[in-house]
Amino acid sequence: PKLEVASWQEEVDGEQVTQYAFIDEADYKTPELLAAAKKRILDAFPGLEECKDSDYHYEVNCLEYRPGTGVPVTGGMYVPQYTQLSLNADTAKAMVQAADLGTNIQRLYQHQLYFRTNGRKGERLSCVDLERLYQNMSVWLW
Repeated sequence: PKLEVASWQEEVDGEQVTQYAFIDEADYKTPELLAAAKKRILDAFPGLEECKDSDYHYEVNCLEYRPGTGVPVTGGMYVPQYTQLSLNADTAKAMVQAADLGTNIQRLYQHQLYFRTNGRKGERLSCVDLERLYQNMSVWLW
Protein backbone atom coordinates (compact mmCIF):
# COMPACT_ATOMS: atom_id res chain seq x y z
CA PRO A 1 0.00 0.00 0.00
CA LYS A 2 0.99 3.58 -0.53
CA LEU A 3 1.55 5.34 2.80
CA GLU A 4 1.10 9.09 2.83
CA VAL A 5 -0.37 11.96 4.81
CA ALA A 6 -4.05 12.43 4.00
CA SER A 7 -4.76 15.55 1.95
CA TRP A 8 -7.59 17.42 0.29
CA GLN A 9 -7.98 20.16 -2.30
CA GLU A 10 -9.15 23.58 -1.19
CA GLU A 11 -9.72 26.76 -3.15
CA VAL A 12 -7.53 29.64 -1.96
CA ASP A 13 -7.61 32.93 -3.89
CA GLY A 14 -9.16 31.20 -6.90
CA GLU A 15 -6.55 28.42 -7.07
CA GLN A 16 -6.72 24.79 -5.94
CA VAL A 17 -4.25 24.21 -3.11
CA THR A 18 -3.41 20.87 -1.48
CA GLN A 19 -3.99 20.92 2.27
CA TYR A 20 -2.44 18.17 4.39
CA ALA A 21 -4.08 16.60 7.43
CA PHE A 22 -1.14 17.40 9.67
CA ILE A 23 -0.97 19.78 12.60
CA ASP A 24 2.28 21.03 14.10
CA GLU A 25 1.30 22.13 17.60
CA ALA A 26 4.12 24.68 17.65
CA ASP A 27 2.20 26.70 15.04
CA TYR A 28 -0.85 27.11 17.29
CA LYS A 29 -0.23 29.20 20.39
CA THR A 30 -3.65 28.80 22.05
CA PRO A 31 -5.91 25.80 22.65
CA GLU A 32 -8.64 27.57 20.63
CA LEU A 33 -6.44 27.84 17.53
CA LEU A 34 -5.43 24.19 17.88
CA ALA A 35 -9.08 23.13 18.22
CA ALA A 36 -9.93 25.14 15.08
CA ALA A 37 -7.15 23.39 13.14
CA LYS A 38 -8.44 19.99 14.27
CA LYS A 39 -12.01 20.94 13.31
CA ARG A 40 -10.83 22.00 9.85
CA ILE A 41 -9.32 18.55 9.25
CA LEU A 42 -12.31 16.71 10.71
CA ASP A 43 -14.67 18.78 8.52
CA ALA A 44 -12.63 17.90 5.42
CA PHE A 45 -13.02 14.17 6.13
CA PRO A 46 -16.62 13.38 7.15
CA GLY A 47 -16.82 10.36 9.45
CA LEU A 48 -13.28 10.85 10.76
CA GLU A 49 -12.95 11.20 14.52
CA GLU A 50 -10.15 12.02 16.89
CA CYS A 51 -8.38 8.88 18.18
CA LYS A 52 -9.65 7.64 21.55
CA ASP A 53 -6.69 5.76 23.05
CA SER A 54 -4.13 8.33 24.21
CA ASP A 55 -1.67 5.58 25.23
CA TYR A 56 -1.48 3.98 21.76
CA HIS A 57 -0.19 6.32 19.06
CA TYR A 58 -0.71 4.16 15.98
CA GLU A 59 -4.49 3.91 15.64
CA VAL A 60 -5.80 3.97 12.08
CA ASN A 61 -8.74 5.83 10.51
CA CYS A 62 -8.71 8.54 13.14
CA LEU A 63 -6.94 11.84 13.79
CA GLU A 64 -4.02 10.69 15.95
CA TYR A 65 -1.82 12.55 18.39
CA ARG A 66 1.87 11.85 18.92
CA PRO A 67 3.08 13.40 22.18
CA GLY A 68 6.75 13.74 21.22
CA THR A 69 9.78 13.12 23.39
CA GLY A 70 9.58 16.07 25.74
CA VAL A 71 13.08 17.21 24.72
CA PRO A 72 13.05 21.00 24.29
CA VAL A 73 13.76 22.10 20.73
CA THR A 74 14.75 25.38 19.14
CA GLY A 75 14.50 27.07 15.75
CA GLY A 76 12.63 26.21 12.58
CA MET A 77 14.41 22.88 12.21
CA TYR A 78 13.51 21.76 15.75
CA VAL A 79 17.08 21.07 16.87
CA PRO A 80 17.13 19.56 20.38
CA GLN A 81 18.56 21.74 23.13
CA TYR A 82 21.09 19.40 24.68
CA THR A 83 22.50 19.87 28.14
CA GLN A 84 26.12 20.93 28.06
CA LEU A 85 28.28 18.88 30.36
CA SER A 86 31.49 20.18 31.81
CA LEU A 87 34.50 18.65 30.10
CA ASN A 88 37.35 18.74 32.56
CA ALA A 89 40.75 17.14 31.97
CA ASP A 90 39.89 13.86 33.73
CA THR A 91 36.67 13.42 31.74
CA ALA A 92 38.40 14.17 28.44
CA LYS A 93 41.19 11.71 29.24
CA ALA A 94 38.67 8.98 30.10
CA MET A 95 36.74 9.62 26.86
CA VAL A 96 39.90 9.42 24.75
CA GLN A 97 40.95 6.25 26.54
CA ALA A 98 37.53 4.64 26.04
CA ALA A 99 37.43 5.58 22.37
CA ASP A 100 40.94 4.30 21.60
CA LEU A 101 40.21 5.16 17.98
CA GLY A 102 43.10 3.39 16.30
CA THR A 103 42.52 0.01 17.94
CA ASN A 104 38.74 0.24 17.74
CA ILE A 105 38.69 1.16 14.04
CA GLN A 106 41.02 -1.77 13.38
CA ARG A 107 38.72 -4.13 15.32
CA LEU A 108 35.68 -2.90 13.35
CA TYR A 109 37.61 -3.40 10.12
CA GLN A 110 38.45 -6.98 11.14
CA HIS A 111 34.76 -7.55 11.97
CA GLN A 112 33.69 -6.30 8.52
CA LEU A 113 36.39 -8.38 6.87
CA TYR A 114 35.11 -11.48 8.67
CA PHE A 115 31.64 -11.09 7.17
CA ARG A 116 32.78 -10.00 3.71
CA THR A 117 35.05 -13.05 3.35
CA ASN A 118 32.54 -15.50 4.88
CA GLY A 119 34.77 -16.07 7.90
CA ARG A 120 38.01 -16.79 6.03
CA LYS A 121 39.72 -13.60 7.25
CA GLY A 122 39.22 -11.18 10.10
CA GLU A 123 37.63 -11.65 13.48
CA ARG A 124 33.98 -11.73 14.47
CA LEU A 125 33.10 -9.47 17.41
CA SER A 126 30.41 -10.39 19.90
CA CYS A 127 27.29 -8.23 19.98
CA VAL A 128 28.38 -6.80 23.32
CA ASP A 129 31.83 -5.82 22.02
CA LEU A 130 30.38 -4.38 18.83
CA GLU A 131 27.84 -2.25 20.73
CA ARG A 132 30.52 -1.05 23.17
CA LEU A 133 32.85 -0.05 20.32
CA TYR A 134 30.14 1.90 18.53
CA GLN A 135 29.07 3.64 21.74
CA ASN A 136 32.63 4.63 22.68
CA MET A 137 33.49 5.84 19.18
CA SER A 138 30.23 7.58 18.28
CA VAL A 139 31.17 10.81 20.07
CA TRP A 140 34.38 11.07 18.09
CA LEU A 141 33.15 9.95 14.67
CA TRP A 142 29.86 11.90 14.68
